[in-house]
Amino acid sequence: MAGDRFDVGDVERQSQSDPGLVAEAGLDLEIGVLRGGGFPVIRDVVMVAIVAVSGGSLSGVQGLYEACARIAVARLQDR
Repeated sequence: MAGDRFDVGDVERQSQSDPGLVAEAGLDLEIGVLRGGGFPVIRDVVMVAIVAVSGGSLSGVQGLYEACARIAVARLQDR
């Protein structure tokens, strides 16, 4: 997974039906537990930033913080 551009929310959702992915993440000391809350910002096929939110899926509505961050980024990209 290192170096890949992926949305961690998508990876977390995929892990719910893929025990192999959970096992792979658990063996990697830099990953451990898969949680949502981060995504790359891509402009013209180039990753220009990464947005991470704290507590993205730890409490409340799952994915709420990530969804709010996506809306903020989309509004900025429209400018």
